Amino acid sequence: LEAGLAAGERVLIHAGASGVGTAAIQLVRAHGATAFVTAGSDDKLARCKDLGASAGINYKQESFTERIAALTEGKGVDIILDCIGGSYLEANVASLRPQGRLVIIGLMGGTKADLNLGLLVSRRLRVIGSVLRSRSLTEKVAITEAFRSEVMPLFANGTLKPVVDVACPIAEAAAAHDYVAANKNFGKVVLRVRD
Repeated sequence: LEAGLAAGERVLIHAGASGVGTAAIQLVRAHGATAFVTAGSDDKLARCKDLGASAGINYKQESFTERIAALTEGKGVDIILDCIGGSYLEANVASLRPQGRLVIIGLMGGTKADLNLGLLVSRRLRVIGSVLRSRSLTEKVAITEAFRSEVMPLFANGTLKPVVDVACPIAEAAAAHDYVAANKNFGKVVLRVRD
C-alpha cells in the first residue's frame, strides 16, 4: 500500500523468511508483481520460493546488489521493502531502477548511513519511512479499514495464508524471543495467552 505497488513491477523483500516477509511475498504475487527475497539460508530461500518468490538471495553468500543487477538485466527493482535500515541503505539505492521506491520499515542494521544524494536526485528515487506506532489514531483506523477491505478478502479466498512457525505458551516468551533472535524462525512466532 505504502509504495503504490502495480502489476508487473519487481520488488526486493529483505528478510523474506520473516513474518512480514512471508506476508509481503504473497501480497506482491497477488498483485501480479514479481518478488525477489533475501534470507540467510538456502532452506529459507526454498520456502520463500514455495510462497511465490521468483528468486532468492542468500545474503551470507552473495551480494544482493550484484544478484539484483543480474536478475533485472542491470535495470534494478521498482520497490524495496527493507527492515534492515542503515547498513543496507547504499546497496538498496544501488539496486533501485530510476523512479524506484525504498520503503524502510525497520532499523535492525542501524539508524545512520552515508549516501550519495546525487543518486537520489539523478534517478528520481523515493525513500519512504513507515511504521504504524507513530501514526495518529485517524491514520491507524484508515489503515485498518484498507486492510479489511483489500487484504482480508485475500485471506478469505485462500490467496494469502498466514505463516506461523511456532506457537508457544506465554510462559515460554523468553525462549520464543531467543528463537527469533537466533534467526531460526520462518514466518511468525506466536505467543498463546491461553491453551
